[in-house]
Amino acid sequence: MSASSCVQCCFSERLIENLGYDAAVHTIPTPDGYLLTVHRISGAKQKSPRDRPPHNTPVLVSAGLASNSEMWVLREPNLATSLVNAGFDVWLTNFRGNSYGLRHETLHPKRHEFWDFSWHENGLIDQASTIDYVLETTGRNKLITIGHSMGSTAQVVLLSEKPSYAEKVLCSVFLAPPIYFSKPPVLPTALRNLFYLLPQLKESTGRNVVNDKMPFMDQCMAAYCFQTANEKFNNLCRAGISAMLGKPQKRISDVNALKLLAHFPGGGSIRQVLHYGQSIASGGFQKYDFGSVKNLKLYGSPHPPSYNLSAITTPIYVYYGTSDGLVSSEDVRKFTKQCPAVKEVHALPYNHLDYALADDINEAYIKPVIGTLMKYI
Repeated sequence: MSASSCVQCCFSERLIENLGYDAAVHTIPTPDGYLLTVHRISGAKQKSPRDRPPHNTPVLVSAGLASNSEMWVLREPNLATSLVNAGFDVWLTNFRGNSYGLRHETLHPKRHEFWDFSWHENGLIDQASTIDYVLETTGRNKLITIGHSMGSTAQVVLLSEKPSYAEKVLCSVFLAPPIYFSKPPVLPTALRNLFYLLPQLKESTGRNVVNDKMPFMDQCMAAYCFQTANEKFNNLCRAGISAMLGKPQKRISDVNALKLLAHFPGGGSIRQVLHYGQSIASGGFQKYDFGSVKNLKLYGSPHPPSYNLSAITTPIYVYYGTSDGLVSSEDVRKFTKQCPAVKEVHALPYNHLDYALADDINEAYIKPVIGTLMKYI
């Protein structure tokens, strides 16, 4: 598999159709000119019982940083098609900056202005625009959201900054939510220590950052890993995945690893990464730190304000992994204590991407999640 073949195969609609479902592609315009591609899935294989006609409750399913809608349909079983079979109207969303969010009404991705955003804009603008579009298209008043990783972060931003959206969201499910980093795992800890050793970086990341896409975040790694019978090299790639994401529930097969790397990473901005870097350095959950001068103009303070978690009223259900290499159990528990809207918290023996790749996802979290969502239809 060459790098170019990775790019050609990375189409959510083709993956959906290969699983035997129908895919519809929608373009959602945002108020600031971005054009986001979302994928709607229909054609349930398992029909609802006669005593339970399809309810078609809309569900938005969002992926994380450097990922996209392809994450949810790499194989079966998966969360997306399981929701379809349970009668839900499933919309796989994408944020600006990933491979399905590279269009704009006036800006080209080669211009720095295109990349002037972090996950703050992903939540405040992209998520809000997607919710409004889906509700208008379906004629519904409310929907459900499910977010993995940055998809959870974006939803927290929206619900805390625009509490009125609670009237549009029945409930939200968060998978591996990166909110706090007060006790981060190994990789985030290394980044935090870098800020401690070089304190000038903290100011420079806000004040002097050049808006652009994050280097190597759109590089298809399947061109390099799991392409040969060299088990030592494949194990090195597997070790790299574990170092970044945490130890998987069980050894990732070469087939599943290749599926993952053919569709991941899927693009992102420097500021998205730096915003998480700032959270790691501060241990808090705050708006983007542009440096004291710009902060004064934007926020009226030299320091960025924290997001108000107490403003969130939408019922939230949290699933986290005890082997997650990016989000620690302690920080998930901190979030659940700080956010009064959290109703349930579930721990799984997962790393950051086992939600798509683990062998037991159907029993471990898909069925429980669907059981929870059925209470809201």
